[in-house]
Amino acid sequence: SVNKNWVIPSSKEKTFIEKVKITVVVQKNGKLMFMETIKSSGSASFNQAALEALALSAPFPELPPNFSAGTLQMDFIFDYVQVHD
Repeated sequence: SVNKNWVIPSSKEKTFIEKVKITVVVQKNGKLMFMETIKSSGSASFNQAALEALALSAPFPELPPNFSAGTLQMDFIFDYVQVHD
């Protein structure tokens, strides 16, 4: 699963709040065709960790036989909040 492959980069900041949105296109057989960061978190390492989680999760499950399109576009949002006392 994507969550299992997501390794969140550490931060020394007291409060660490990040959110990145990535669009992926998957073929009917589950193969990852394309992915792009649509909204950056502002942290290159956080963005890269999200992209790597998606890449490591491929191939995705095959789409149902009655799915008429050849590809499926999906948006993934990776959202993380870390607060240290």
